[in-house]
Amino acid sequence: REYHDKNSELMTFSDKGANLAHLAVFSNSPETLGVLKGKIDLNAKTHLGIRPIQLACILYNFEAAQWLIANGVKTDVTFEGQSLEALVRNNPRQSNKEKLAQFLQLVKS
Repeated sequence: REYHDKNSELMTFSDKGANLAHLAVFSNSPETLGVLKGKIDLNAKTHLGIRPIQLACILYNFEAAQWLIANGVKTDVTFEGQSLEALVRNNPRQSNKEKLAQFLQLVKS
């Protein structure tokens, strides 16, 4: 059942125009992003206008965000009027103050 639910969630997400970079971020897998580098657009938007870096901030996936930024994705982007910093700062998943500080420093640089 868990496999089916996760699979359904991923399929629904991919129906919204996500590419493999979005799915790698969804899985918080910098290793997969490394395999994809140079093969797909790491700045591509879904039909909803979400880029992989924005998804990493929305999902609070620090490792994926760190990899994307280190590999040159656009960071001067907004989603629904929110900068990357705002997406991280307003994220309900952030409870660890140290990780929040690291994440904020990452997206500000």
